[in-house]
Amino acid sequence: MSEITIRRVTKDDFHQLPSLMKHCFNMEVNEDYFRWKFLENPSGEFVGFGAFKDNVLVAFNGIFPEMYHINGKEQTIFQLGDVMTHASVRRMGMFEKLATACYNHIRENHQLIVIGFGGEISTYGLLKMGWRKVKMFNYYFKHRIHCRWSAILNQPDKNYIVRPADDLQEVVQLHHRFTYRNESIHQVFSKEYLSWKISNPRRKYHTLVCYNNSNAVGYIIYYLEDDKVFIFDFVVSNQKVSKALLKRTYEFCFENNCSGVISVASGDSLLAGRLRKAGFPHNPFSKGPLHVRIPFMVLVDNKEDTHFF
Repeated sequence: MSEITIRRVTKDDFHQLPSLMKHCFNMEVNEDYFRWKFLENPSGEFVGFGAFKDNVLVAFNGIFPEMYHINGKEQTIFQLGDVMTHASVRRMGMFEKLATACYNHIRENHQLIVIGFGGEISTYGLLKMGWRKVKMFNYYFKHRIHCRWSAILNQPDKNYIVRPADDLQEVVQLHHRFTYRNESIHQVFSKEYLSWKISNPRRKYHTLVCYNNSNAVGYIIYYLEDDKVFIFDFVVSNQKVSKALLKRTYEFCFENNCSGVISVASGDSLLAGRLRKAGFPHNPFSKGPLHVRIPFMVLVDNKEDTHFF
């Protein structure tokens, strides 16, 4: 029986990642996706470890850095990325072994803080390794018929003009102006970060800005995936701005014959509040469309660091 070797994954191994992604998730991606995700990130290079059998990658765990303001200081927090295990080596503890290798590597240079979203299968393994659930995220949605009626009945004020973003710095300024409250921990939202985020080769992001008397007053970023329009970010100063931006989003939904518009947010977030005001419900029951609640989770070494939770 061939021996399994665990080592750090480098860019020279990226050619093996697409086939493993296809096997595990039936997702068609190429090397450009992994180069974007792990090498072009302005916050720094990824940390990834893989299990190799006869020099073939059979399992992978990758995490990537993001910059946060923590009590007034910039600090690196790592986010859980792709976790993949080939069927031939499942039930052999690959997830825990590779995750531990990633965490130990981070500990050499950083305080260990890792965030991520638990999946249907992965949540149990994360809890077993000491991760903690912080809050739950809900799906907020509108069916295409609801979108159609919203677009017809809720006509925006003609003084609010929507057009594609010319300068992402304008979007960043709006984000800072209307998103941050008094949180002791929040992400560094820069032009470099946003430019990287929306250059994901798997998706085409649409960034629209709303203007009133030539003043930028809100924006929306969305993309098309799996027959749905996903709202990635939505920042508005008032309901008139919301109507103007969402009308364009609903029109995009119909132009592309989508089944609806969807977003994901925690119930106490500003994004969730904006979506609820715009008539986006979430399913509070344990069954039915989009009923799944997604756990947002955190791992830190020092359990006394309660402010991270």
